[in-house]
Order: sequence, then C-alpha cells, then structure tokens
Amino acid sequence: MRGVAAALLFIALTARADFHPRALNLFLSSGQSAETIHGDATLQSVQLELAGGVDWMKLRDTDVGVALAYAEIEQPRLLFPPPGGGPTDDVRAESAYFFARKRWTRWTLIEPYLDLGSGPMWSNRRVPADTSRVNFQSQITGGAIWLPRSRFPLFTAYRFSHISNGGFAPRNPGINVYSVIVGARVVRFK
Repeated sequence: MRGVAAALLFIALTARADFHPRALNLFLSSGQSAETIHGDATLQSVQLELAGGVDWMKLRDTDVGVALAYAEIEQPRLLFPPPGGGPTDDVRAESAYFFARKRWTRWTLIEPYLDLGSGPMWSNRRVPADTSRVNFQSQITGGAIWLPRSRFPLFTAYRFSHISNGGFAPRNPGINVYSVIVGARVVRFK
C-alpha cells in the first residue's frame, strides 16, 4: 500500500501546473539478479524520462519526473514450471515510474546524483514465474552526469531494482536486479 501511495504522490507532483520540464533523457540498461538455487534473471531495458522541477518544493538541484520503460526479462522457471515449460522464460514488460533525483552541482565536468523511483509494471508473462503479470518496480540509482552543461550530457549509473507484486498475488517472491545504465539528454527545455 505504501508503494501505491508513493506513486500517487509522484503523479500529483508531475501533474501539477507548476511542474517545469527541464530535460528529456534516454537510457539503456542491462542488469542481472543475484544467483539463487533456481538460477538468475537478466533484464535489459530502454527508458525515456521527462525530468523537471516544481516550484513549491524549493529544493535546490532536485528534479522530479516520470519515465516510461520497455524491458526484456529472461527469468528461470525451475521454481514454478509452467505447463510445457523449459529452463528459462522470456518476458516483455512495460513500466512507468515516478522519481525524485538529487544532483550535486558543485563541479563543472561531472554532477553526481542519486535518485529514487517506483511505479507499476505490466508484462506479457508472470514475473517471477507463476506469480503475477502486474508488478511494481522500485529502484535506487547512483550515478554521474558527465559534462552536465554541454548540449548532450552523458549519464552513467548503477541501479538496484526490486520487482514484486506487492502482495496482490498469492505468491510474492520478487526479483532484485543490479543494473548498469548509460544515457544521454536528448532534449533540453528552456
């Protein structure tokens, strides 16, 4: 329930009339879950995010925004094998997540940042296998923006993501994914 409340809060932040978009960013990520007795899962994604600020927050160097992501997940099915199943399950998923990002802008060549985000995820098959097609993805990311004042700054980051159904299905084992992310700003708004 806390995840739903946080998602609604971020929707309200980005939907307000005083939200000012600053950038449209594109990211590519590749990650893997920790090895378990059932195997590990891999996740590759492409994400498009709209980041900006809201006047009432009055937090310096802090952005809020929304991101849309398409992911391909390869997960083990040995724990709960579906009928006619094999050793792995290939899944396509779409997600929308809302985030807050704190940037440290003291330096001119690099800006370290930390962001937190969460949101719903829909998939064509159950993630993890035999659980639910509707999940939530919560994440924390630490990274750097290289040449932040240039026209197309580059992002590099490391992300921890937790994917689970939040207890809405009978089983909720979840998947923890550790990802490397690269990206760039594609549009800067004035």
